[in-house]
Amino acid sequence: MNGGETTPSGNEAVNNRHASEKDSRTDTANPKAEQRVFVKITADAEQSELLVKLKELLQRHPGPVATVLFYERSQKVLALSDAYRIKPSKELFAEMEGMLGQDTVKVK
Repeated sequence: MNGGETTPSGNEAVNNRHASEKDSRTDTANPKAEQRVFVKITADAEQSELLVKLKELLQRHPGPVATVLFYERSQKVLALSDAYRIKPSKELFAEMEGMLGQDTVKVK
């Protein structure tokens, strides 16, 4: 019976090794593909004029990173279209936070 128990353990170890190899390959691909800029829209910032200004600002900084809006009041997430992909920079984030408030912009 010990032989029967050893075989499954051996197979599991092989399977785990393969799984970790896949994970390491996935991990190297994911950071670039998954990186997004999250923008928190507070209740105070839910003003159409302000959101129009934010969209205009985003379009002036085109780049490869997707932008996602998080509406704090409703707890809803809105992934913006490719037209609003941006090139992250300290200057852009400072301008965005100047409009929306401190700590409202994060790259994840």
